Amino acid sequence: MTDTTNPLRAAGFLFDLDGVLVDSTAVVERHWRRLAASLGLDADRLLAGVHGRRSSDTIRSVTAHLPRLDVDALVADFERDEASDLDGVVALPGAAATLARLPAGRWAVVTSGTA
Repeated sequence: MTDTTNPLRAAGFLFDLDGVLVDSTAVVERHWRRLAASLGLDADRLLAGVHGRRSSDTIRSVTAHLPRLDVDALVADFERDEASDLDGVVALPGAAATLARLPAGRWAVVTSGTA
């Protein structure tokens, strides 16, 4: 039920992206599982700590014991590949309609994800 007698008033709105506006779980899990396999890591254990955390921080922490690895290149490749993969990303119900009702320039997406 919508309460139209007391509309929400604010100068602006901030939205998290994943889990609020979109669901990208399929993409996130696919790429982390691929990375885990390439590094010989347990994918389920890795996935338990990736959500809501910057991928660069996670990758640096799980590769600290691999000194010959070019971590900067690994992070760049991972973030590029994940950001370009939209297969399975879906808008959450009501997200588009909510954003369409807000004034332009009065809302933004804030996220731990890359730009």
